[in-house]
Amino acid sequence: TFNFPTSDGSANQLIKTDGSGTLSFVTDSGGGVLQVKHMNYDTEQATDSTSYVATNITLNITPTLSSSKILAFFSVPIYGASGNATATLYRDSTDIGLHSVNTNYGFGYGVSNTPTNLGGVVLDNPSSTSQLTYTVYQKKLTGNSYSCINTCIASLVLMEIASGVL
Repeated sequence: TFNFPTSDGSANQLIKTDGSGTLSFVTDSGGGVLQVKHMNYDTEQATDSTSYVATNITLNITPTLSSSKILAFFSVPIYGASGNATATLYRDSTDIGLHSVNTNYGFGYGVSNTPTNLGGVVLDNPSSTSQLTYTVYQKKLTGNSYSCINTCIASLVLMEIASGVL
């Protein structure tokens, strides 16, 4: 049996099922990108931790459809006084990232040099229409780990993608 909506939908809406017999009207997204969130961060963050720690590189997104996927791009410049570091991406408390590792990024404090960019692309399937928080985490593997020296810019981009596109 089906549970039909109690009133008519708006012009150009479609009927959608929740898979359990309840039908509702939804606006056709037409596929593609439904929304984009972006942020840049240019303040140094340091850690001596060998466990992942949250950075201030964080964004919230509320998917419009539970079937949507979130395509996330992140980039974090890392530098230090020699060693190895890694960065990853969390959705709320779940690690969904690539564990992008740089190796031997070392150069001394106060030395003008270009940090190594860590980052990646993650396709997440959160199955949610609740607000989600995506945060870049970093940790040292050896030596010291710092993100964003001087004028470097870390970034995070979140794109809600209609499920039929990917």
